Amino acid sequence: MWKAAFLIVALFSFLTAMPSASSNASAEGAGIGFLHDSVKRAITLHQAENGEIQKGTEAADPLAAEQVELFDTDKERVIKTLENTSEFQTEAQSLLKSVSGRVQDLQPALSHAMIVKIPLAPPQKLLHKQAGIDTMIANMFVVMPKDSSRRPWMILHTKEAETLVVEFSGEIGKLKKLLPLP
Repeated sequence: MWKAAFLIVALFSFLTAMPSASSNASAEGAGIGFLHDSVKRAITLHQAENGEIQKGTEAADPLAAEQVELFDTDKERVIKTLENTSEFQTEAQSLLKSVSGRVQDLQPALSHAMIVKIPLAPPQKLLHKQAGIDTMIANMFVVMPKDSSRRPWMILHTKEAETLVVEFSGEIGKLKKLLPLP
């Protein structure tokens, strides 16, 4: 349990240390800052739902307008931006239902991978009793290693601006076709 907690704290520290994508001129040059921006959007959504932001100062549903992004860790940038269609939402829900537990690796590799960011609209419930997870997920990042050294895994951001790192048993073939990836 302490390994998972340490990993989440280390990963969150890494993500929040990244520069914001909004400070760059284009999404193409955003780098891994898009993960950081998702944390900020999750906090904004949480504040809006709790009445901490006055009506009219933020969009009614900030997740609905967000797009799916494909990030290449070798190129260190977003390489593709796609509309967040019902097909992406269906695939995200399927992968979320296949969560098998928390990542047990102390440092799961983020290098030489493709990362797909899928904003969930609306946020989806994740319940995994064995891992002690009972929360609403706002953003999903599917980490797909380019080589077959490790199965894909996910970074999940909750509505409460928490980060979870989880394994899943679902297949990513449909997701690759939606992107499209080889």
